Amino acid sequence: ISDLNSRKNLEGLLRVWLRTTRAEDGAALLLKAGKGGGASDSIRDLLVRLTAETGRTLEQAAPLFLIEGMLSDAEMMSLHATATHYWSMSHGEGWDLPMAQAGAMGLTLLAPDHSAYRAYLDSRVAHMIPSRVTPALDGYRGRDWWTPDEDAAARLLRAVIDDPDGTRLSAREHLLEHFSWRSAAHRLIDLLRGLDAL
Repeated sequence: ISDLNSRKNLEGLLRVWLRTTRAEDGAALLLKAGKGGGASDSIRDLLVRLTAETGRTLEQAAPLFLIEGMLSDAEMMSLHATATHYWSMSHGEGWDLPMAQAGAMGLTLLAPDHSAYRAYLDSRVAHMIPSRVTPALDGYRGRDWWTPDEDAAARLLRAVIDDPDGTRLSAREHLLEHFSWRSAAHRLIDLLRGLDAL
């Protein structure tokens, strides 16, 4: 589930998918791109460029399904429920709500090891993809962002496809215990008490 902008790094995610997966793999990528229609042309252009860059065709890789259009909250949760994993190659997040929702639903998470992901995930409950600080591109030029290691992501993706049971992790209990509304309310009450505001 991703907006169509360079910060989300769909380019890196799709490059890893093309490089790593095979048509016979028991895997498929569900990509919900954009907030409305019109994503297919942008994704098609990106895939044309990436197939030329990687030397691998879509037919050689595991299937990719593009989902377009506006989805309700219930439809988004249904999309999560059809999946087993949630994967991001983002260059940076304030808070990745779809990732947190997927984790709370019990999906195995593949997350970049940077920015807000570190606030609610770690290697005990998610597969963390090493990332390094690099100069940002496009509308973010002049700033830095994080770039997930595509080779590490490819090794992780291959491991997950080859051994889904052995690579299974769940952030569900961790997220529900520490990041639920009830948990947030208790933390707020503790902070207010600490300030003698209650």
